[in-house]
Amino acid sequence: MPARSPRRALACAAGAVAIAAPALTTGWAGTANAAIPSANGKIYACYNPKHGNLRVYAKGHRAAHCPAGYKSVSWKVKGAKGATGKRGAPGKRGATGKRGAKGARGAQGAQGPQGAQGAQGPQGAQGPQGPQGAQGPQGASGSGIATIVENGASAGTSTANCPTGDVATGGGFNNGAVTASFPVNGTTSSPPTGWEAIAVSGSVVAFVICAPGVPSG
Repeated sequence: MPARSPRRALACAAGAVAIAAPALTTGWAGTANAAIPSANGKIYACYNPKHGNLRVYAKGHRAAHCPAGYKSVSWKVKGAKGATGKRGAPGKRGATGKRGAKGARGAQGAQGPQGAQGAQGPQGAQGPQGPQGAQGPQGASGSGIATIVENGASAGTSTANCPTGDVATGGGFNNGAVTASFPVNGTTSSPPTGWEAIAVSGSVVAFVICAPGVPSG
């Protein structure tokens, strides 16, 4: 195996190149001080296939051709862009941030539709009895017979009587609920002369409608 020339240019790892000695071949000169790699990212050299010698030069700083027995070679320091790697696993979820400031109050929404009518509630308790109303005016006389209304006293059983000589033509009660309301003081042969009302509880006021009695025979 032939011995290597001490002036051989040695190629170092990772694309870096060291120059062992300047080229001595007539008509060609290496350039140790020129830019290597070149501005385009390539390294230019002359290679001797027989002895394996490699002489690096900067583009634009050498003779027109490599010396006899050498071949011109070049390569890029930076290789082609590799394929995109696989997507990494998602990172851990970060800590919850601080609570933001309270936002402004939004506009009032539109009024919703009217709801369905609810079920009727239970009947309330009966209210207290109201005060007795004022007596109404006497009605107009009819058919030439004058009638009057007499009120009895307020009591559990109230009786209203007609004046002497008058007879009862009707009657009733005011202010209360009753168990009975009927004419009184009459017989099978004579008309009644009063009216009586009996309250369920509390008191009631009976009244009688009177008219002049009809003279007998």
